[in-house]
Amino acid sequence: MPPGSVLLLYTDGLIERRGQDVDAAVTRLAGLLARHGLDPLPGLLRRISSRMTDPAPEDDVVLLALRVP
Repeated sequence: MPPGSVLLLYTDGLIERRGQDVDAAVTRLAGLLARHGLDPLPGLLRRISSRMTDPAPEDDVVLLALRVP
């Protein structure tokens, strides 16, 4: 991975909702990363968690991010 890249690991609770298309959720998440991936990680994770968890998930959500130095 090139310097400055972000590796985002997440549990299925972030993208899976009953009655919603999981591929659309992954595309939405990728868009957030494309637009805000250079933000400091704490802010990026807050943005992802607030935008991707509405409506509230029925499952646990865990995010882990690493920026390559």
